[in-house]
Amino acid sequence: MTVQEQKIAIIIVNWNTGQCLADCLHSLADLPEKDLIEEVTVIDNASSDRSIAVAKLAVSDTGNQPAVRFIMNKRNAGFAAANNIGLRRLEQRGSQAHALLLNPDTVALPGLLLGMLEVFKKSERIGIVGPRILNADQTLQPSVRNFPGGKEIALYMLKLGSQVKEAKIDYGQEQVVPQVMGAFFLIRRECWQQVGQLDEGYFVWFEEVDYCRHAYDLGWQVWYTPRACGIHLGGVSFRQVVGIRKNWPWLKSILHYARKHLSTPVVMGLYIMSVINVLLWIPASVKQWQHKIKTEQL
Repeated sequence: MTVQEQKIAIIIVNWNTGQCLADCLHSLADLPEKDLIEEVTVIDNASSDRSIAVAKLAVSDTGNQPAVRFIMNKRNAGFAAANNIGLRRLEQRGSQAHALLLNPDTVALPGLLLGMLEVFKKSERIGIVGPRILNADQTLQPSVRNFPGGKEIALYMLKLGSQVKEAKIDYGQEQVVPQVMGAFFLIRRECWQQVGQLDEGYFVWFEEVDYCRHAYDLGWQVWYTPRACGIHLGGVSFRQVVGIRKNWPWLKSILHYARKHLSTPVVMGLYIMSVINVLLWIPASVKQWQHKIKTEQL
């Protein structure tokens, strides 16, 4: 099957992203290779803003090309669970398409889909592909990381993430990597059929890290390619969340990852570290709440 004969089913999970979702859908409609898109499925996690209404207007402007389907959750089911709704829908329809998990705060640049599909031609064991990701100002956004161990997770908990060693990678070269960022996450059809759905033990964060690790365990490769490119604004949904509502899901996810992939003594040590983590973010949370209250009063 040639690249032009393959199809990509795009899954976007939305939660209060304002204009970003509409901009993302517009960028997909503007792709010269948009015929590669089988369908776009937007799963909304009970947003309280107008992001879905604005997105539907954007879809109307494009004549629903590519076709966009909206699924409305009655509650915020989390990022992994919402993506799984889209993956289950592909299974139920017997779709032969590859699955692209796409963040709503992204902009697809021309050649994105074609460039990622081209990588699959290298080997039938390439299961996941991530593109070159740019910030809004067109600077490079690091998108490849090593799998975190106990030391790295401890540094994150102590808010010393800047001391975690970056993956040694030339972002100008196409290559096998440990994991790619979940903002643009293309999964080969045969890979998602074997690996299955995302672990819903992750409400948000670390689900793509876990998925890459699971894929590797089953003999699949993860690749990064610079021939495909997209823009990622980053963190649009969670900028609205402060204090414990933001830190607690992160802490639960990182501990869930540790329990699955690290030794029992390391996990026990990380649980002790989690107490320090809570003590570290309490003062910052108070300041964030105070700032939010003052802003709302203006």
